[in-house]
Amino acid sequence: MSGAMIIDFHTHIGHSHDGSEQTIPELESNMKKLGIDKSVVFSIDDKDMSREELSFKIMEDVRGDDSLIPFFRFDPKKMKAENLERILKDFHGVKLHSRAEDFNPLDKKFFPLYEAIEKSGKPLLFHTKKYHLKQTDPAEIVRIAEEFPKLKLVLAHFAGSQPLVFNYVEKNGLGNVYFDTSVNCTQFYIRSIGEKLGFDRILFGSDCPYSDQEVELLKIKKLEIGDDDKNKILGLNAKKLLNL
Repeated sequence: MSGAMIIDFHTHIGHSHDGSEQTIPELESNMKKLGIDKSVVFSIDDKDMSREELSFKIMEDVRGDDSLIPFFRFDPKKMKAENLERILKDFHGVKLHSRAEDFNPLDKKFFPLYEAIEKSGKPLLFHTKKYHLKQTDPAEIVRIAEEFPKLKLVLAHFAGSQPLVFNYVEKNGLGNVYFDTSVNCTQFYIRSIGEKLGFDRILFGSDCPYSDQEVELLKIKKLEIGDDDKNKILGLNAKKLLNL
């Protein structure tokens, strides 16, 4: 594992309504302390700015800083596909959160947006958690990967560690679905799913500031798997997915 690139695929910037907050200098300080080479960054549920406004601000603030990788977060109800195509030229991917933005991910009126993301070749990171809400259920959201087989779909929070999701991916041969390890998974489950679907599908993510980068990183470093597979999770898979 020595010298392996480490990429955190899930970090937030901003000041949330719920009191959570993180600045770019704070994130970079943590990364330096922990030996994290790069982090994907996107807007938190900010109390002062829209998702789009903060996305553009983050993009400008990290310009020229190759350790931070800006994703565009937006409200799909307010976005047109042609505008998204233009905007994505300046970002490395997209983050969507169907609870916070209150939309049904499988509503076909949003399909042109997925088509635009698919066309860009950039990944779509989707917040997933059951919450007893169909709109955030990973078992529902994973179906987007069937509709758009060339879309790089990343299910955040390890798809809520729902066995039905991983079985669905395996049964339907969905090679375009990935999972970040932030928060909602155990080491046993990460190893089990890696053995089931392949360790090429798994991306280290912290969800900081909602979780701690050091805690989430330690979860991967202490996995009882080979160094090659561990290095894939820590950064090699993300490097490939992001075309770095």
